[in-house]
Amino acid sequence: MLLDNYPEEAERLRKHEKFFEWVTWFILIVSYAITFLPLGLPIHRTGINLVFIIVSLTTFIAYRVLLFEKRTGFLKYTYKQKGFQIQISDHLFASSVILFSGGIDSPFWFVYLLALIAGAMYLPAWAMIVAGVEAIGFYLFTVAFLTPAIFGYYDIGLTAQMLIVPMAAVFAVIMTYVVAKDLNIELINIRNLANTLRKKTTEVTIERNKLNAVVSAVSDGIFVLNKEKKFVFVNNAAKKILGLAVEDMIGKEFDHVFTAFNARDNTPIKSERFYPKDKISEDNVIFGPAELKIKTNRKDKEIWVRLTSSGLKEESDTDIGCICAFSDVSKEKELEEMKLDFVAMAAHELRTPLTAIRGYLSVLQEETASSLNAEQKSFIAKAFVSSSHLAALVENLLSVSRIELKSLKLELSPVDWQKLLQSAVENFQNQAEQKNISLSLNLDEDLPKIAVDKFRIAEVLSNLLANAVNYTNPGGKVEVTSHRQGEEIVTSIKDTGEGIPESALPHLFTKFFRVSGVLEQGSKGTGLGLYISKAIIDMHKGRIWVKSKLGAGSTFSFSLPLGSKLEKHTAKKEKIQAVT
Repeated sequence: MLLDNYPEEAERLRKHEKFFEWVTWFILIVSYAITFLPLGLPIHRTGINLVFIIVSLTTFIAYRVLLFEKRTGFLKYTYKQKGFQIQISDHLFASSVILFSGGIDSPFWFVYLLALIAGAMYLPAWAMIVAGVEAIGFYLFTVAFLTPAIFGYYDIGLTAQMLIVPMAAVFAVIMTYVVAKDLNIELINIRNLANTLRKKTTEVTIERNKLNAVVSAVSDGIFVLNKEKKFVFVNNAAKKILGLAVEDMIGKEFDHVFTAFNARDNTPIKSERFYPKDKISEDNVIFGPAELKIKTNRKDKEIWVRLTSSGLKEESDTDIGCICAFSDVSKEKELEEMKLDFVAMAAHELRTPLTAIRGYLSVLQEETASSLNAEQKSFIAKAFVSSSHLAALVENLLSVSRIELKSLKLELSPVDWQKLLQSAVENFQNQAEQKNISLSLNLDEDLPKIAVDKFRIAEVLSNLLANAVNYTNPGGKVEVTSHRQGEEIVTSIKDTGEGIPESALPHLFTKFFRVSGVLEQGSKGTGLGLYISKAIIDMHKGRIWVKSKLGAGSTFSFSLPLGSKLEKHTAKKEKIQAVT
């Protein structure tokens, strides 16, 4: 539209719209009144006049009454673009009527000029033609029917022929060019926009096809849950691993399709765990990687998977709640169980002969001590120590296999915590004295009894005390403390040894981990003691942690819940196991 290219002028015209509207109608009325003056030519083409009047009335109703009742209202561009063809047709039709009614001598030029001038005051450029058609229609109706009946025929004056007609012709050509140019610019812009949109759509389609090809080709399963925890996407690998069809998953909630269990304690995991608790500023991992046991509710099939869930930042304009990637580790779990079974079997087979060897060596030390020389006694002592280390390794391997196979059971009973700690410290008193290490026990008064597995907790204390004494230099100190903290009892073993590098702290409680450097050189352990200790404390629903600084010693601490809390946890766990 012409006025769209001049926003300031358009705003001024719209601000005074009523004024220009009244001026326009005044000019139109004046142009209508001029038809009664003796200036016109006889009109004999009644048929053409009637047709043109019908077109004029149709134009008036369609554009003036319907579309321009509120001239500042919004019109869809597509509708205006189609309407422009009709308006151009009206313009050509009006020009034809002028030609057939006298050409350069036609009185219609005068009215057409006035209509265009009036329309230019407040109408868009293409709407000027509409106003011209309306004005010509009024004029033609008057000249063809009213004027002959009232005044008779008349001739147009010389002034109109010499001035008005040429001006009107030039103005009409200029306005037609302006309208066509304005429309052409808009059409070019739309065509360019359409081409750009088509190009971008093609690029998006290509990228989407690439992404689909990549996601479909990966061996890991991928599924996407929306914010209502329903499946919205599943790749081919996920369908193959889970053994389900698309219709079994898409549009359904995760918890209605699967039941997921934590691999560590076999507790159910709901899909809420895969979602961020609060808004996140960037895409990141929310859950995992963690091993889960998944049961499909449709086929009651168990699958072991290693799953990672990632969330999207809140600003993302999508309905994606989380993206989960997983791999099938069922075969790995099966091989791991076979390995653990083998280790357990081998350890059991080794335990019996080791027990016999240690027994015979002990007898040799006691019964034949007087008949053996010093070298022989040394050999027997070394053999006994080595067999003891081997027996400890066998016991550790058995404990690890039981922990991994979930066959290690706790036998809970009320235990006097003070006496248990005193007994554990006394067992290492001689070893500490041999290294000139001060081993002390400091306890709060009236520590309550707690429900624990006495044998397993004694194993934890033995592992921690052995490490503290072994890694403390002669003349150092080892202190054992215990106190009540809320609904827990916290016990700590503090030493003044070499300390542990900060880089090693996150890995201390993993299987077969050994600290490199000076600590490793003096170590005779297997790297299983702390792993077993953590597993036992976890089974008691407790916590274990370490604070250490290289060269400043270490403090290993663990907490155990009081009886009521542990009993609730044990009852809940037994109920879950009974259901599953």
